[in-house]
Amino acid sequence: MSKVQVIGTIPADPQAVWDVVGDFGAIAKWHPAIAESRAEGAGPGALRRLTLVNGDRLVERLEEFNDGERYYSYSLVEGPLPVGDYYATLHVRAAYDAPSSTIEWTGAFTAKDVPDTEAERLIQSIYQAGIDNLRQLLAAKPRS
Repeated sequence: MSKVQVIGTIPADPQAVWDVVGDFGAIAKWHPAIAESRAEGAGPGALRRLTLVNGDRLVERLEEFNDGERYYSYSLVEGPLPVGDYYATLHVRAAYDAPSSTIEWTGAFTAKDVPDTEAERLIQSIYQAGIDNLRQLLAAKPRS
């Protein structure tokens, strides 16, 4: 089983970051690879249907959601990614240099039809693109 972890610092209060990423169905608002997203249901068991900018479609299931601790975990139900048994967690915490935040995105999976290193690079690039874009979006917002 492969594991990937990407950690980034966001120049915004943890609650402000969570207000954006904590909406499981709204990932298209902040991830540049996702053209459309919508949630079906609420809480654990909810599905997130994604359309990528290249037209591919994914379905993910919310497995765990903790608003107080600012994290959620989800699994991949279907899609073209070369991974199986995919389980990921997105977690927002206060950074040491307040009011900044640390966002940690981790995933575990089994590579399918590609070498482990190729699947790991792909998942890492997805996480990194999301965190980088989130940093740009939130840095552009005026602080209150």
